[in-house]
Amino acid sequence: MLKKPPLPIFISIASLLMPVLVEATDWVISPQIETGIMDYKYEQWHPKYTFSLTDKLPFLGVGATLAYDRFFIEGYQKTGQGKEPFLDRSYYFGQAVEELNADFNFRLYSLTVGYWLSDKFSMYGGYQARNTSFNLSNTSHDRRFEIDYEASGPFVGLAYGWRIGSGLLSLNSGYASLNIENETSINNGSVEPITFSNRTLAQNIGISWNAPITRNLSYGVSLSSYSLIVDELAESRSDLRLTLTYSFDVPKSSQPEIYPPKRKQKKPIQEVVVPPNAPGF
Repeated sequence: MLKKPPLPIFISIASLLMPVLVEATDWVISPQIETGIMDYKYEQWHPKYTFSLTDKLPFLGVGATLAYDRFFIEGYQKTGQGKEPFLDRSYYFGQAVEELNADFNFRLYSLTVGYWLSDKFSMYGGYQARNTSFNLSNTSHDRRFEIDYEASGPFVGLAYGWRIGSGLLSLNSGYASLNIENETSINNGSVEPITFSNRTLAQNIGISWNAPITRNLSYGVSLSSYSLIVDELAESRSDLRLTLTYSFDVPKSSQPEIYPPKRKQKKPIQEVVVPPNAPGF
């Protein structure tokens, strides 16, 4: 098996679009929790076998954002797992395998730093790492496969947001330079494991809507799409997620500005949005 990353750091592109309540010298801490479903596809091709695995899988995520003036920093963790038949189109030494029973585990970690360039544009960058593992079996053909797949590396991106009422509609797009490591074991090691590693670019685009529920609590709904292709492997994922964010240490003694600041306009505190984690790699 591949060496597991110690505590990988993965990116969530989202909080960079995040307007927060601040005064000139105030810090804001915003923990987040999210749930959603991913439409996941993993393909691998090799002279001895091919896989095309697709399924819809649930996931959970937690994170926290620290904001000061125009700067943002966020840590984020996302996990997903399932145990079910994958819809599959696979071949092993030319023999069709229609369906594989799969144990699936997905772990993703990120650290993101962002900066507001204006009241609409933000830029961000950071580092991401994730691990995806499959245990696959097909009793009718007596085949077992174990796949350990890791991707890690830096990323950069831009985000743009529109205020609509008290909410924020935002778009973001980013690229990551990922180091890919993949190991496939067949029939519990009876066949020599097949490994490869390489570097590639991954692209992510996303759209999100965020709005307040109460003074400190906000919700977000987002959709993102991610894809990469390298050597004999391709991966794509579309995520639909619902996020709740709570903002601590919001000043109550005065009317803070919406951040990014609208220079000549003050808003009641109830209209300030503290969006959650938006789509990431």
